[in-house]
Amino acid sequence: MDVKVSKAAYKLAHELEHDGYETHSTMIKILCQEIAKLDACFLRLGSRFTEAKQNIKLLKEENESLKDKLMLTKQSLEIVESWTKK
Repeated sequence: MDVKVSKAAYKLAHELEHDGYETHSTMIKILCQEIAKLDACFLRLGSRFTEAKQNIKLLKEENESLKDKLMLTKQSLEIVESWTKK
């Protein structure tokens, strides 16, 4: 939640509590807390998503490297086979 919105919500909750609306004040405070928890979850998810994207990139690079090695091995095997046929 935006800091300004959070401060405004808590200020409103305090004013409601001062005016005798404790239930409404409590609900606003609880909502602010839950929104803060959700914000933290979204930040963690964003971090994990970024990490997953990096891992995918690394796996693609490793896959390309393995393909290159496989191709070299295949070519070497063909050369050895051609020598043994002679």
